[in-house]
Amino acid sequence: MGGFSPGFTDHPPVMGGTPVENGREGLRSLVTGPMWTMPRILIVEDDRLVAESMRMLLASAGHEVVGIASDEASAVDLTFSGRPELVLMDIRLSHGDDGIDTARRIQRHRLVPVVFISAHLDRDARERTAAVALVDHLPKPCSAKGLLEAVSMAIARPRPQL
Repeated sequence: MGGFSPGFTDHPPVMGGTPVENGREGLRSLVTGPMWTMPRILIVEDDRLVAESMRMLLASAGHEVVGIASDEASAVDLTFSGRPELVLMDIRLSHGDDGIDTARRIQRHRLVPVVFISAHLDRDARERTAAVALVDHLPKPCSAKGLLEAVSMAIARPRPQL
């Protein structure tokens, strides 16, 4: 099997030498371990192919993806309607929108952790994310395993409070 999907750099995660593609439970246990509640996730990504690849990967791991937004307005709307527990956010969005500003706007109304996934994670961008209740930064392209591990770590951390 070639690359897992556009936007990802490696094959599906491997556990104990066996590709996880043989069973949903193996992939789910990589992300959550036993007895965890799967979080509701919002994907904010302007590249539809990358966003759909992320959605399929997360869904195959048992996560509920509440929506895909490509710009600030739709991200804010989906935050209210979908009530995500985690946001995966690109920094450069459609219509010239900025993912860091979008995360700040979302968090004024709903304090939800954000994992920034972007090819634009320079020093300035990392400094600008400091004011956001973020969990992690992932460079793009990221691996399927890296994305699932970032989601797993975000789930395990204490939730920010208003």
